[in-house]
Amino acid sequence: MIKIILAVQGVVLAGLMLLAADMFAHKRVELVGGFNIWGYRGAVVRQRVIGETRILYLGGTRAWGYGTTADGTIAAALEWNLVTHTRQKVTVINAARLGATAADYASMVERHAWVNPDIIVLYDDLGYASTRPRLSKITARARGYEPILPLVLQEKGWMMGQSDSAAKRAAGGAMQTAGDALMRIESYTPQPTQGYAESMRAAIDAALARAVVLVVVDPPENATQLNNLIALRQDIASRGSARVSLLELSDVARAGDLLDGYTYGAVARGRVMSAIEVALLPIVAPGR
Repeated sequence: MIKIILAVQGVVLAGLMLLAADMFAHKRVELVGGFNIWGYRGAVVRQRVIGETRILYLGGTRAWGYGTTADGTIAAALEWNLVTHTRQKVTVINAARLGATAADYASMVERHAWVNPDIIVLYDDLGYASTRPRLSKITARARGYEPILPLVLQEKGWMMGQSDSAAKRAAGGAMQTAGDALMRIESYTPQPTQGYAESMRAAIDAALARAVVLVVVDPPENATQLNNLIALRQDIASRGSARVSLLELSDVARAGDLLDGYTYGAVARGRVMSAIEVALLPIVAPGR
């Protein structure tokens, strides 16, 4: 009996140590290239105050802001500009996700509905990216908590593996192996079950049930994207609702504005932010 109790205590202690390490990792990276314990970028938002306008900002890799810190994203700049230009309390919650596509947006709306947004921005690339996000098996069972320790161990291990020091390379290899093992245990990659038009329709339905919706799309670059845009226009027009609108971006990325052939650099992010701000100002501060 004593052995069983000790074994249970050992498991509980190991779990608590992993949780403590994960929360520490969150605090180290949530303002840099990671996300906080609730799965969105930046610091955890405070309790809502009277007069505050909350904007839930969703999308994939471009919306998330790959390649920059949390305060360098479109969402962060949008919040700053809206607060500055309206003199009101505005909070923009960047719940976009690396690798997410239209197939993921409806579930992302559901997951983050607890923030009670007044406006939901769905920023999409018209199906250009074919990536898939990594999701945690733990989140649904832990009231939304999302671990980041596996990812941090993987990336830190890889960086240490580039060192000239044999000891650091060995430690990095061990760290990366541990991160890979934890990642296999706690994460999975969902596969889409609907096409682009159906996925966006489901996402807009989920968002409209909770807030005013602004759908933002990048300029189409091929025939598939153009067809997706046409379908999106038709869907939004058929709703006949003033609570949902479509913002079609243009002239966003020019030569040298892409970091890796896809991800927007600072200049392109600024253009996107400005266009979204103009579209949101009449909603956030009507009459101004």
